[in-house]
Formats: sequence, C-alpha cells, structure tokens
Amino acid sequence: MATKVSDVTPKRYGNLTGPARILNDLVVTFHNQVQSWKGFVVDAVHALQQIQLFFDDTAKLEKFSNTVGVAISNMKEKVSEMKRCVYKLEHLALLNTSQPSGCRTWPYSRIVDEVRNITKAYSSETRFREKLVSSMEARSADDIEIIVVMWLHANVVDTWAEAIMETLLMECHLKY
Repeated sequence: MATKVSDVTPKRYGNLTGPARILNDLVVTFHNQVQSWKGFVVDAVHALQQIQLFFDDTAKLEKFSNTVGVAISNMKEKVSEMKRCVYKLEHLALLNTSQPSGCRTWPYSRIVDEVRNITKAYSSETRFREKLVSSMEARSADDIEIIVVMWLHANVVDTWAEAIMETLLMECHLKY
C-alpha cells in the first residue's frame, strides 16, 4: 500500500492561538522582510545595469543612481523591520520560558539566536552595499563595471543564512 503525504506530514489540529500564533506570525513577517530585501537588491541590479548602458548620459545616470539610492534605503528599512522581529521574538521568549515553543525541536532561545544571526548578516550586507555605491558619481565606466560585478557576486549573506531560514520555516511548521 502506498504511503499518502498526509501520513508523513505533521498535522495541526485546530487554529493556532496564544504564543504559538504569535511565533508563527513573527516568523512569517521576518521571512517576508527577507524576501522584500532581496527584491530591492534585484531592483538595484537593474538600475546598475542601466547606469552601465547610459554612463555618458548625465540625466539617466542621475536617475538610475537615485534608483540605487532608493533601493539601499528600502533595504535598510527591511533590516530595521527584521530587527523589530528579533525584539518581539526576544520578548515572546522571555514571556514563555516555561512553555515549549511549539516548533518541532527548537526552543525559543534557538529561534531568537538564529533570527538574530540572520538579521546581522543582512545588516552587514546592506552596509557593505551602501558603501560600495556611495560615490558612484565620481567613478569611471570601468569603476562602475567593477561595482556592478561586486554587487552581483560579493555576498555577505551566505548560503548558511538561506539554509537556516528554510530550517526555521520547517521548525515552525510553515514549510514541509
């Protein structure tokens, strides 16, 4: 007899309430901030490509440089939102020290530590990218090309953060 997916997938009974619901909501919010941050990185890539194409056109250069600046500002805002999630998770953990987290195996302390580490990685990468493009106006076309290559390939957020994020979603029963 074949095994059904429902036989091997953990089941939840009823609606989530209390700390389990708050934890799930915070993890979903955190994940959404990470995904939005990545979207702003892609927006900046498109703008940097346009800067390369229209390097000699001052008006377009200024327009796309502003687009990169807006992307950096939005990335910083997403990091601030991630930090707010860490703060809320820390308080949730403090309020529920005697209760299990509701996750598969991770206690609240592990969840907080991992979310904090992921946030630090995204914060560091945002600062790095901000410094990378901070003085683009005074650069040559070759310098802009180097900046674009570094933007695309010099990641501070490594695959470990992606793996931990996926594990966090699985731990909280948000991904199977």
